[in-house]
Amino acid sequence: MSGDSEEHFDDGYTAFEKWDYKQLIYVEEHPKPWISFRQSFYRASEVIVKNLAVGKGFPDIEGPAAVFLFRHYLELALKALVMRGRMLERPDKNAD
Repeated sequence: MSGDSEEHFDDGYTAFEKWDYKQLIYVEEHPKPWISFRQSFYRASEVIVKNLAVGKGFPDIEGPAAVFLFRHYLELALKALVMRGRMLERPDKNAD
């Protein structure tokens, strides 16, 4: 250090720089009401677990991925329950 307490590193980088990327999922561009991320996470974890159960794949690699996907499924399912519960005024009446 040169003793200067205010060193500035300016290599042109900014934390707010937007990078171009190729979009892979186009849910908003082409609305498809049957697409559910919650169900996608569930089905993907189910496929992995079924393959691992019959000896296909690598349990040390794909097992944690299946658990991760299933955890996200549970998170979204619980959030959906909470949101639906907030739409109730009383057990027999929806909020306006």
